[in-house]
Amino acid sequence: MIVQGALGGFVISNSALVPAALLLYDFLVINVLLAVFNLIPVPPLDGSHVLRHFLSDQVRQIYDTVGIFALMALVFFGGNLLMGLIRPVLRIYTSILMSI
Repeated sequence: MIVQGALGGFVISNSALVPAALLLYDFLVINVLLAVFNLIPVPPLDGSHVLRHFLSDQVRQIYDTVGIFALMALVFFGGNLLMGLIRPVLRIYTSILMSI
């Protein structure tokens, strides 16, 4: 209830629980963001280690060489793509939190 009220734009009370709940919600957002970001299959992220096992040796060498440039391109130019991946997962966690 505290997070719902605070995220909705109104404060429920003068309780110290409001800033604490918002801080914990921000921790949740940061953790979901980092988890989804690390699962993207671009080297050196963790998701690339899973994909590498399915590639042949020649393709794996090219994948590792080009991967760092793909990561830089993803970070600099892929804001909408990243948010498209992160937003649905964050909505699931937020809906679970709001239903409690």
